[in-house]
Amino acid sequence: MRPFSRGRLVAGLVSAAGAAMLALGVLSGGALAAPNPGPPLTSNPDGPQSANIPYVAWVGEHVRLVACDPAINAEGNTQFLNYQIEDWSGYQFQPPNPDGDAGNNLNEAFNPGPAAFFTSSEPAHEVLSGGERLGPDGCVATDYKSLNPGLARIRVVVRNQATRAIVFSHQFLVIWLTANAPTLHEAGVTAGGSEVFQSALNSSGKSNLASYLGDPSGDGNFTPTPFAYDPSHLDKGLVQIRVTGSFPVVGESPLSNILGSSSYTLPSDWATLAGVLASSSEEDEPPGSEPALWDIHGTPGAAAEAEETKVEVAGDPTEVCTSGNPGVNSSTDNCNGEEGESPLTSKFSRVFGDLTSGETATVGPFDPQAANETLLSDGRLNQDDAPMPALRVDVSIAKNEGGLGGVGQISEADKAMIYSHDFTGSSAAHNLYNPYYGAYIPATDRPNVNEVSGVDGPSPGGDFPGFLNEHPDAYPFWTSVRSANYRTSKSTGCLRREDSEPSEYVTPSGPLTETFYTDERGEAYVTYTPGNQFYLEHLVSSVEEEGKIIKNADGGCDLKGVHEKVIGESAISAKAVYPYQSVDYPRTGESLTSSPLLKRVNSLWEKEFFQFPKGPGLSERSVRIVVAKAQDIDGSPFAGETLCFFAQGGGISQFTGKWLADPSHKLGRVEEPVYVGGSVVVHPVGQEGKFCETTNQNGLAAIEVTNSTGAPVDLNVSYLQENIFRDHDVSFAPEENLKPKEEVLAAQTPSTTTTTQTALTTVASLPLATGGVAGTAVVKPLTLSQKLHAALKACKKKPRKARIACERKARKAYDANRKQAAKAPVAAQAPPKVGLG
Repeated sequence: MRPFSRGRLVAGLVSAAGAAMLALGVLSGGALAAPNPGPPLTSNPDGPQSANIPYVAWVGEHVRLVACDPAINAEGNTQFLNYQIEDWSGYQFQPPNPDGDAGNNLNEAFNPGPAAFFTSSEPAHEVLSGGERLGPDGCVATDYKSLNPGLARIRVVVRNQATRAIVFSHQFLVIWLTANAPTLHEAGVTAGGSEVFQSALNSSGKSNLASYLGDPSGDGNFTPTPFAYDPSHLDKGLVQIRVTGSFPVVGESPLSNILGSSSYTLPSDWATLAGVLASSSEEDEPPGSEPALWDIHGTPGAAAEAEETKVEVAGDPTEVCTSGNPGVNSSTDNCNGEEGESPLTSKFSRVFGDLTSGETATVGPFDPQAANETLLSDGRLNQDDAPMPALRVDVSIAKNEGGLGGVGQISEADKAMIYSHDFTGSSAAHNLYNPYYGAYIPATDRPNVNEVSGVDGPSPGGDFPGFLNEHPDAYPFWTSVRSANYRTSKSTGCLRREDSEPSEYVTPSGPLTETFYTDERGEAYVTYTPGNQFYLEHLVSSVEEEGKIIKNADGGCDLKGVHEKVIGESAISAKAVYPYQSVDYPRTGESLTSSPLLKRVNSLWEKEFFQFPKGPGLSERSVRIVVAKAQDIDGSPFAGETLCFFAQGGGISQFTGKWLADPSHKLGRVEEPVYVGGSVVVHPVGQEGKFCETTNQNGLAAIEVTNSTGAPVDLNVSYLQENIFRDHDVSFAPEENLKPKEEVLAAQTPSTTTTTQTALTTVASLPLATGGVAGTAVVKPLTLSQKLHAALKACKKKPRKARIACERKARKAYDANRKQAAKAPVAAQAPPKVGLG
């Protein structure tokens, strides 16, 4: 604590800006709480150092403890110091250890050493006298480490060598945590679980998020990644990872007298601990009276966009917010941001009415000795204020074990994009609101700050890897620092399309595991890309059935059975790994691994043809428009593919129209009508006697099939580049709504009418081409094809599982007899076959 006379001197010299900020700080807490003491040279010359905000680390990590004060002789030649553990909540026989001797009892100045004197470098720690800067404060530092969890009180005492008088004393709180298993959550367009970023998106951000996600509902269902990259639709998954840590309070510890629980978990218990332990040299009430002293971070999602604590003062306008909606609290956003500015170098607002400053503002983690850079008080004390140390998480996709699993790819996410109001990561004013967007790992990597404190340690260690990020650069959240468990791609033996890249479908490649570090809230987001590589060879079957693939002698793989069904799965898990060195917690790695998050990838592959009426008149009854469709597993069209048609019992010609009505979206296009023009008639060698044309830009090829007898036409289509075949009947059954029923009945003889009326029913509906005119139904007995259509239509009203069984039963009842019925003596009564596969 600074000498009383120095505090009075500084208080008298605070600028108008500082006075305004001080007043704001008092007002922001109201009658219930005051804010953290704030950055140096504003409301308090010692800033956060005057409060006992705990350092937090994972077991196995070093923690550098630093205190600076003008009473400390930076040279150390007239003073000596001692660090000592006063209390420890953990296992009593193994408290934390200092790195070397606990203190200096031989009147020797260790510089550097296990306990060192040195000079401060931060402008906030310069001695002031009469408004002039006389020089830097003196500082003392040492490191402690622990392989066991617990909360420690560690005291540093600086004494005069000659008189042994205490000239400075400070009590540190340090918490070492054991990690709990991470939790995973699939992000959607609306927030779920502990997510908050969706509720902070503006209209542009909501639109950008919807375009970004491959499963907007957050249900884990994806379609394959497009073979051709489309920047407007990234189709990625977004997975939230949350980590927590715990420490014990054993009954033998004196701390158990005030900490009533046997265990505490961060970040959730941060405010609870503050309500018992928080104290300050500026506070004369018992510990816990001012828990808001531990308010050191912002609260993402708690404030409205552009809500700011704005103070109008004379001086440099870059030191305060120049725009925003003044309020009691702060949204801790980049209120004066500029496009193109890096999120790691942006300045952020805080409840004191000023902005973060300094060479490394605003890069984490929180450091009470670098408060101008890292203190982000917003006037709200909650679990977001807990300074969670960076934890390594290995995010993995379970490898393939012979089924459909092991597909997709985990990759890094950009925290600035996720926690920006427009979901782009732009540094425009008020767009970023959840600093830090990067951190020094370890904390002592922070450059040009002699008094830097917090998690410490070299990387790599002598026989352990240590921190994996690039040193000494700041780590941008959430970039991958390690890739592992690589897969080697190979052909599935299934032809995709000749003369294309790739020509065959292949198995997945790339790493199954990526490694990341969590941020100061114990959070990380990663992205999931489903990819377009699958283990299709595991789906090949010798019989045609749903969920299976048929492979023919030409190498063609018919994926008809897996249309809109799962062709790949990803079981994603996250394992917490202590980031520095090996420790004896936990005893089994499984307890640090999350429950798996399952993702499914559904095929959109389709090779099929569909029929449409030529028009509403009687003369068009003998013509059907047939549109063949070629679509890849990702839903993209196969444009320019050659399709050859062969009709038995009918004629074929090119459909010369351009657009076709498709209200039921059989052709897979949302737009209505659908463009079916643009195909080119070709004459490939070996296909003589067939009508061939190429698919258009939508992967469609349209023809006309004619038969004046009204009998069904057996139509065969060959997809030449894929060696896929389709063989269905084209139906010429009378369309619904063609003639009034009364007109049909009047034209019949009495005996015919009587016979017909005993079997009257309505013919199944078929869609009209563009320009069709509606009428009423022609009355005839139902054909087998019409019965099948009616049965399938009834099946659609059932739930999905029941619908599949219903459709299978209907096809078994009516479909098997269609070709036999087509050969019946009366051709006009032959049941038309609906060629929709």
